[in-house]
Amino acid sequence: MILFSILATVGAVTILSLIDKFYDDIINWLKQIGQVAKKVVQGVLIGCKTFIDVGHATLRTIGKEISRNYSKIGDKWQVTEVERNVSADKIPDEIYQQAEQVNDDVLELTKDIEAQLLKNYQ
Repeated sequence: MILFSILATVGAVTILSLIDKFYDDIINWLKQIGQVAKKVVQGVLIGCKTFIDVGHATLRTIGKEISRNYSKIGDKWQVTEVERNVSADKIPDEIYQQAEQVNDDVLELTKDIEAQLLKNYQ
């Protein structure tokens, strides 16, 4: 799970490739979600998992980025899901290839985003 405290501390970096730009765009979107969610979501906002839905990967028309945000209210977890559409030309071929390899429309990107955060932080 990507912790929102880490998102808040990572600054801007030089973008090296299309995949880096793709992940950095998601990171910036997650930062915005975190700021809004802290005001709207009850409890303590902990972190999120990130996915991309490339259900029409063969058509490559549009994708959907999904952020599942986790907060804790007492002993109970609450999940708030936020989605946004992304045009196919913004999705790198590597993402489509990964989705095809797992034979699933929804591809989890959490570990890739965490790796990008570490890369940006160093």
